[in-house]
Amino acid sequence: MREWWQFVILSSLITKDPAKQSILVVDDESSICELLRAYLQKQGYAVMTASSGQEAKDLIGESHFDLVILDIMLGDASGLTLLGEVKDIHSHLPVVIMTGTGFDERLLREAMLKGAAAYVGKTLPLDQFLTEIRRVLPHHPA
Repeated sequence: MREWWQFVILSSLITKDPAKQSILVVDDESSICELLRAYLQKQGYAVMTASSGQEAKDLIGESHFDLVILDIMLGDASGLTLLGEVKDIHSHLPVVIMTGTGFDERLLREAMLKGAAAYVGKTLPLDQFLTEIRRVLPHHPA
């Protein structure tokens, strides 16, 4: 359960600029979360991070996001299982699956069947990663 002041911080982060689209990055590797947070904020997005499946579910339940970037292998959960849970509740929310294991056609098919908007590798150059994010977002004022 979050403390009252955490809700204030969360609310101010997400609603600070209504023109900004909000992105949730979910990865159990803090270096990936911080890299994507810094890069995407520099591109004009409001970014929050979660280091576990449970934290991601809590944040998605508490806040509005325009996009979720989700690691396929989390420490406490399968990214594919979490993808299915997110899409069951928020079918309109685009989710980009991110993998560090390289291209796997079986995982790609399963992710797309569960509603992933895209499937990208963690080694993708950041400018190409941004292009994919912009392709997935309905409109990108950032």
